Amino acid sequence: RKDRQRKNNEVYQSIVKRISDRTQMINLPEASKDFTGRKKELDDLHEALKKDKKVVISGLGGIGKTALALKYGEQYLLQYQWIHWIAATSPEQITQGLLHLADDLALSKFEKIQERLAHLKVMLNRLPYEYLLIFDGIDREE
Repeated sequence: RKDRQRKNNEVYQSIVKRISDRTQMINLPEASKDFTGRKKELDDLHEALKKDKKVVISGLGGIGKTALALKYGEQYLLQYQWIHWIAATSPEQITQGLLHLADDLALSKFEKIQERLAHLKVMLNRLPYEYLLIFDGIDREE
C-alpha cells in the first residue's frame, strides 16, 4: 500500500511539474549544486512567506543569503506561478529589473518610467495567484 501511495504521489508530482513548466515564468539564476543542509532555514522562510508575503533575509556578507534565496526558489518552484530575480545592489539595477519584469509580463509601455513602475505595482497588487519576487543585494532600506 505504501509503495502504491508513493508511486501515485510521484505520478502526481510529475504531472504538476509538467503543467507548471508549461505555464510558469521563471527568471531565476541556477542554485549552487554545492548547497546542502539549511532545511530549517528553508522551512522557516517558506512559513514566513505564507504568513507575511514580504520577508527579508539579512545578515553579514558571505553567510549565504543569496544561496538560501536561490535554493528556496528552486525548492518551492511549484508554489508560485512565476518567480523573478532582481539584482538590487543599486537603485538603477532595481529599476532595470522591475522594467524587465514589466516587459516579461507584457505590460503597456509608458512615456515615463515612473508611470510604468506605478502601473506594475498596481498590477502586482491585483494578481490572483502567488508569485515570488526576489531582490538580491539590497544594503540600505531606502
